Amino acid sequence: MRPIRLKIRGLNSFVEEQTIDFTELAKRGFFGIFGPTGSGKSTILDGMIMALYGIKAMSRGTNEFINKNCQSASVSYEFQVTGVRAKRYRVEREFKLTTQGTKAGKCKLVDVTEEELILEDTVKGVDRACADIIGLTADDFMRTVVLPQGKFSEFLKVSGKDRREILERLFRLEEYGKGLEEKLNSALNEERAKRSNIQGQMEAYVLASEELLEQRSRQLEEGKQLLAKTEQEFRITGETYQEFLTVRFLMKEREVHEQRLGELTKQSEKIALREEKRKAADRAGGIAPMLVSYEELARQERMLQDQIREWELRLEETNARKKKKELSFQNIARQREEQESGIRLKLQSAKEAWEQWKELPGMQQQQQELQKKLSMQQEQLKDLEKKQEHLIQEEITESQNIHKLETSLLELKVTADYRDQIEYGIHQSESVNKSKKDLNSQENKRTAGIKKLQKEEVTANEFSEKLEKKFRERQQITEQLTKLKQGIRDRQIALLRKELKEGEPCPVCGGRHHEWGKDTEQTDGFQPGEENQVENLEEMLETCNAEIQMLERKKDSQAGIINLLSRQQEELQAEIKIAGTDWENQNALLLDLQSQTGILDFKEEKKRIQSLDKDREEREEQLQRARQSLSENRDLQKNILANISTGKEAANKIQLELIPLESSIREKKRQVAEKIGNEMNPEACVTLLEKELSSLLEKYERYRLEFQQATEESQSIKQQSDQLLGQLEGNKNARVKSEESLKQEMARLNFADMEEVKNAVLDKKQYQEFEKSIDNHYNELRECSLKIKETGEKLGGRAVSEAEIKELNVKCQGLEAALNKQKEQLGEWKQQVKSIKGNLEKKKKLREELDAVEHQISILEDLKGVSRGKRFVEYMAAERLKYISRSASRRLSEITNGNYELETNLEGEFVIRDNKNGGVLRAPATLSGGETFVTSLALALSLSEEIQLKGTAPLELFFLDEGFGSLDENLLDVVMTSLERIHNEHLKVGIISHVESVKARVPVRLIVSPAQSGISGTKVEIEHV
Repeated sequence: MRPIRLKIRGLNSFVEEQTIDFTELAKRGFFGIFGPTGSGKSTILDGMIMALYGIKAMSRGTNEFINKNCQSASVSYEFQVTGVRAKRYRVEREFKLTTQGTKAGKCKLVDVTEEELILEDTVKGVDRACADIIGLTADDFMRTVVLPQGKFSEFLKVSGKDRREILERLFRLEEYGKGLEEKLNSALNEERAKRSNIQGQMEAYVLASEELLEQRSRQLEEGKQLLAKTEQEFRITGETYQEFLTVRFLMKEREVHEQRLGELTKQSEKIALREEKRKAADRAGGIAPMLVSYEELARQERMLQDQIREWELRLEETNARKKKKELSFQNIARQREEQESGIRLKLQSAKEAWEQWKELPGMQQQQQELQKKLSMQQEQLKDLEKKQEHLIQEEITESQNIHKLETSLLELKVTADYRDQIEYGIHQSESVNKSKKDLNSQENKRTAGIKKLQKEEVTANEFSEKLEKKFRERQQITEQLTKLKQGIRDRQIALLRKELKEGEPCPVCGGRHHEWGKDTEQTDGFQPGEENQVENLEEMLETCNAEIQMLERKKDSQAGIINLLSRQQEELQAEIKIAGTDWENQNALLLDLQSQTGILDFKEEKKRIQSLDKDREEREEQLQRARQSLSENRDLQKNILANISTGKEAANKIQLELIPLESSIREKKRQVAEKIGNEMNPEACVTLLEKELSSLLEKYERYRLEFQQATEESQSIKQQSDQLLGQLEGNKNARVKSEESLKQEMARLNFADMEEVKNAVLDKKQYQEFEKSIDNHYNELRECSLKIKETGEKLGGRAVSEAEIKELNVKCQGLEAALNKQKEQLGEWKQQVKSIKGNLEKKKKLREELDAVEHQISILEDLKGVSRGKRFVEYMAAERLKYISRSASRRLSEITNGNYELETNLEGEFVIRDNKNGGVLRAPATLSGGETFVTSLALALSLSEEIQLKGTAPLELFFLDEGFGSLDENLLDVVMTSLERIHNEHLKVGIISHVESVKARVPVRLIVSPAQSGISGTKVEIEHV
């Protein structure tokens, strides 16, 4: 991984966004980041790590990393991974400050090799993708690539399970360790599940046998023969029954037709009456239209007479109303002549007064505004005088507060050395807690394993008890079967003896002399039910044997599980011992540090220091604000004095403008009162007079229109009445002519009067109904006679009773029931034969599958035994580590002039050979700070050269963030010379320090300027030598 560009905003001491161009900074291979303690140098590494791995990777164990002057922080890191093809990525993250603490905000990972392509945009997705691209977890990255404060010597000292897991990841051995173990467990569980499944399936076919198949096949053949015989009998009986049903149906059909013929004969008189009515309707149909026309003319004559009477009444009412409207109109015309001129004169005078009145509001508004200005000016003068008094008092108070703040700041200072001690103590406390947590985790696993082992042992005992019970059951069945078969055999022998005759050969021995035959007891061989009893006992014995085999397999499987759990308990016990030793070592270091510093809780002490820092920053801000406020106070006092003087001059000017304006308003009011008096407003007076004139004119116009409308309505009604009288005369003449024609036609058709004609007329529907019923009656008579003749011919003299049909039907039903029962039984036997054949085939196939699975389980269990406890991974890691330790030892010997070498012991842990003291071997924990630094440096450099990202892309970055202050001058010179030599085109080396002698040796530097309270955050700048 090669860094390209890093942007930081709002992180720790960084406020404004700062950009670090690693392409420029690392172009000579070796560079440094320099600045005073607390300036934010390590925050640059934190930003890089947090961009790649998120909040959880914060190297200094806190989530309080957002600057107190910011609501959020953000990092953007662009880097290149060089493999077969170089690819460039940019990861961006935002962190927000909420009431619940610091939370991750927006984030995304972008491929910027060519065009920008967003790969992930969720927190988990970006975390996972970055780890996949880099090829290392956050912890491994900080142990081998970027070594922040507190992490530099961790890989040198780590041991036990943590060491094995780190090596497994660093050397990409997961597929040979945890991966292989998981695959084997998965494959073994899968095969065991297959075995259990096959055994369960085989239990379903335990009763299937060749003997049972032969018995069921024999029954099937006998059933087929019986079914054919029953089907033939059922067919013959069914044909006879159908013939009987046909004869009986014809007999009933003839009876129905004879009955209907009698009913039709009875209806003949009614049909004759309908024929007469139809003829009368035919005669009346010729004069019916004339009758209708006559009645319509008579109806219209009556209607016109009624309408004429109504119009005559309306005319009388209209004439009376017209007379009344005429009188009202004459009265309003006289009233208009008398009043109109007087109202118009008053209105003219009121309008003149109103014009003068309109000028008053403007003058009064001007008067009110001047009075308001004067009042506001006087109030402002009072407020300014009060503010002046308040500012003088505030000046005294703030001067006293500034003195107190300056004194308290001196009491809140904490040294940088003390801060470093606390940070180291926190790191050691976390190491102890982690070791203890690992130990407790292993103990919990062991406890859970013991419970599971006990549970499996109980299950195994249950299988043993069930087996013992089945053995006893099989013994009882065997004894019953033996006893029963012996009795049957004895009776068969006795039967054979009974049938022997003297001189005839015995079918068993061939002898012809049988002296004991006469004394043999009488017997019939099998007793009733014995044959079925033997078959039942044999089936029970076969079932019992199958269940015993199944329980034995389950018991063997359970024994394998118990052995597996026992071996896992042994491995856990060994791991617990290693974890306990690791915790004791870490705890001893922590107790020693607590004894030296006198501090029991380093985190609480850090919180106290952070609280002091926060108080100090707050008080510095308070001091700055107080000084600023004091200066602003004095400036305000000067401004207020000037404003008081200006305000008094403005108030005098307003009073001079008010005097002439008030005099003009009084004169206007006097002139208006002379014209309309003091009792009414001019505008209201004009409005009232205009309403009065308008009302008079409107009333005159309304009465005129009402009189005109009444006159027109009277004329219209008179015209309508005359028109109706003319229509009445014409209608009367037409009615008389129609009546004469109707009487002549009635006489010709022999109708006495109009009522007789009306009674003879039939409507269309009734006429059609009569005609249809007459035709249907004669048609049905002919059809019934024909049907009676046809059924008689079909019967041909045959007759069948209901009793005969019923008797034959009962016989058919009996045969059909027997036939269905035989078919059902035959189908059942066919299915049984098919099922037994299928089960035998499946049983054979399952046995073959079970043998194959058992073979596969055996192979997998052998493989698991070889790879148990990650022994294979430990072997591969140890071999890789030997190579790395030899490389690191050469580098360490070169740095220390041969004083120290790095080796690995039989457990694969690092030891240091101290050549200054006769080559004695020392544990890493016994090294001093300087010795630990150079040893860790040699090891880290060798690891960085060895580790490959994803197996294809080399590490191109190595960062150091501690340790230079612990080296003496000679050793520092050796280390710097070594660092200057190791960088090359494919490996960039960066260091972080505040030591000036180190700074002088670095060709390209990133200068980190500390934050200035209240002004700006940390600033960065690249400097070339």
